[in-house]
Amino acid sequence: GRGMIRKRGIPREEVLAMGVPEEERDAVVTALRVRRMEAQMAESGRCMTCWFPPADCVCSQMTPIEFSRKNVEFIVYMHSLELYNVGDDAKILLSAAPSRTSLFVFGREGDDEKL
Repeated sequence: GRGMIRKRGIPREEVLAMGVPEEERDAVVTALRVRRMEAQMAESGRCMTCWFPPADCVCSQMTPIEFSRKNVEFIVYMHSLELYNVGDDAKILLSAAPSRTSLFVFGREGDDEKL
């Protein structure tokens, strides 16, 4: 609607009050969305690896992947709308190969620089 920017749940007034130039608004809205999602996830009590509620956590059922090579690494670059979506497949890698999987999120502060 008129009060929200692109139906992302971020009040238009919040972004406009920040004085963000129009060409930068999408990036600001995405960063705000990611921060809010991270805060909601931390407060929800859901598993931070598989993103399911505790009663449905699948982490203990994931068989760790064994690698014969030491230089195997998974880098996942995820759209911000997929973050903490229980249907997203990235959590499988995070559960099965946590020490070899890095998750980067479009719009999360610092992630683009790390890539």
